[in-house]
Amino acid sequence: MVVTVATIVPADSDGPQHMTSLSLPQPGVIYGLYPERNQAAQSQFFPSISWRAILSRTPQAPKHYRRFAKAVTAHGEIYGKLDDNVLLASLPRLRTQLRGGGFTDPALGKTVAFVREMIRRQTGIETYVSQIIATRIMLAGKLAEMQTGEGKTYAIAMAALTAALAEIPTHVVTANDYLVERDAKQLQPIAQRLGLSVGMVISGMPAEQRRENYHCDITYCTARELAFDYLKDKATGDAPRSDLHRRAQYLATPPTHRPLLRGLCLAIVDEADSIFLDESYTPLILSQDGKNAIASDAYQEALEIAALMVKNQDFSVAPYTHRVELTARGRLRLKKHCETLSGLWRNTHYREEIITQALLAKHAYRRDRDYLVKEGEVHIIDATTGRIAEGRKWSRGLHTLIELKEGCSSSGQRHTLAQITYQRFFPRYLHLCGTSATLTDSRAELFATYHLDLVPVPLHKPSRRTDLGTRMLLKRRMKWHETIQQARQQQLAGRPVLIGTDSVGDSEILSAWCDRNTIAHRVLNARKDQEEAAIIANAGIAGRVTIATNMAGRGTDIKLSSSARKAGGLHVISCQLNASRRIDRQLYGRCGRQGDPGSVETILSLEDPLIQATYPQGLLNYLQRRYAKQGELPRWLGRIVARIAQLKEENRYRQLRRQLKKADVQQQKLLGISGPQE
Repeated sequence: MVVTVATIVPADSDGPQHMTSLSLPQPGVIYGLYPERNQAAQSQFFPSISWRAILSRTPQAPKHYRRFAKAVTAHGEIYGKLDDNVLLASLPRLRTQLRGGGFTDPALGKTVAFVREMIRRQTGIETYVSQIIATRIMLAGKLAEMQTGEGKTYAIAMAALTAALAEIPTHVVTANDYLVERDAKQLQPIAQRLGLSVGMVISGMPAEQRRENYHCDITYCTARELAFDYLKDKATGDAPRSDLHRRAQYLATPPTHRPLLRGLCLAIVDEADSIFLDESYTPLILSQDGKNAIASDAYQEALEIAALMVKNQDFSVAPYTHRVELTARGRLRLKKHCETLSGLWRNTHYREEIITQALLAKHAYRRDRDYLVKEGEVHIIDATTGRIAEGRKWSRGLHTLIELKEGCSSSGQRHTLAQITYQRFFPRYLHLCGTSATLTDSRAELFATYHLDLVPVPLHKPSRRTDLGTRMLLKRRMKWHETIQQARQQQLAGRPVLIGTDSVGDSEILSAWCDRNTIAHRVLNARKDQEEAAIIANAGIAGRVTIATNMAGRGTDIKLSSSARKAGGLHVISCQLNASRRIDRQLYGRCGRQGDPGSVETILSLEDPLIQATYPQGLLNYLQRRYAKQGELPRWLGRIVARIAQLKEENRYRQLRRQLKKADVQQQKLLGISGPQE
């Protein structure tokens, strides 16, 4: 059963947003079984906004938050003098004040100070002023930009514990199951001391266990699992007919028959830009086995026809952007070939659609870059995280075609029951906030889509990271050779080295280069995701070389040994040109954390996929000839070539997200399962 309620969080024009006591959203008689922001209220709360107005916005200076942090520190000095029994005895009074006063500075100041003191006593960790500032920003319903290594995990923990003490069901949303388990287990002993429960939801968890974990005070989960469970609730529930019916549902429905979630009350999104932007262009589709699926022999026939078509004559393909277009010659040839076939092959739209998908499967999607084959099954690799996207399948027959291409058993087609994008899902939360290190570049889009303001958090210690710049070599083999030489040089100096690649295949190619050059190393990619914790734990040892895909880009903390710190800290080599500068910055952020020394450099080549997809081959050939003696482009030119390619790709993804949001709304109207709030 699904119920919605419109709760507007008022904004203080002179300071951060705050919640009044009437705005604290909780399942119950007042707010019903399933609190969430209904679509009518969302339209009013997120008005149409001029892009010029958005671009002119500047992040708010955190003066107000500094005053709040100072007040929290003052309260903390008092709490620090109390023994455990006296301190815990004051908790009921603090909770009453918080529920009565809402998320205002007076109520929050004492509660955050209390939570901070309990973290110190349970873990021995002293949280910094910057973390207090980030906590207040998130509780104000905004995005806190904290640089990598500045302690986002405990800032989120303080915000989550504070919200849970106000009896608000709190979802902490992060990038992958590894981080879900790590952070939930880290928070559990602190929460138990406060009388709170912590649950976690990961892929493969049965429904009853999910429901139990969602009914904890704080639930850690990935965005994907959360959105799919929301879709399941919506697809199986009955829409409320009135406010009275909504309240009656709460009283009449036994706990075992209630939805998986307790509504969308409050979400704290870690790595917010990754989830809100990088992962938002893939729609989340709830499906079941299709009854009228196309027979697998039709897909096999499509692959056979595709094998007869000539590249650059019958079709053009852009492997990096996953696009295939039939030429006029190709369409005519396809029509003639299908004259002897019957059924759907006589339909022009059908045959061109399935052949285009078959050509994509053969020419655009690459094993060990876009997918892995494990135990006879095709597993998609998430381009942003470098991890296996558990349970995800390509649509429109593409997944079946790739399975047949790789000789795997077909998993069958699926029938869509419901779908949603993160762009429509997350604004349904009554209180939405989050943090990341790389938000500024995309603040306009984040504000336009999610109506979330951005506030930068000052560094706890000045950065000591050195950027050695970008080098653009002419050939990929030259790039690998130079990477190996730089890694050896840093290794001999006693420094740990992290090398970032953009695919499983490239990480294994570079590993083979290391083997040939007798460089001891470890590899972290989607094949070895179970070893992630152990590999990352040792990546900061002096002389250790680690090769990784984007799995090492977010949420990982490489701790330096003392000898590694003395030698100059972690050296990061990026061998990839990502689709966004933000992803580059995430990899760079593995070093130089919390005032540690460190350095980064980027080594690319003109043969890298994004460069090849951006520039005409004639221009690339000219550059190859012009700088053949030097072996690489001048530094200034290399930076320009790389940045233009990246800007073009960033814009392409921005447009793709915009188109997807429109298509998602139209698809949802066709499905018609979401009740009156749509």
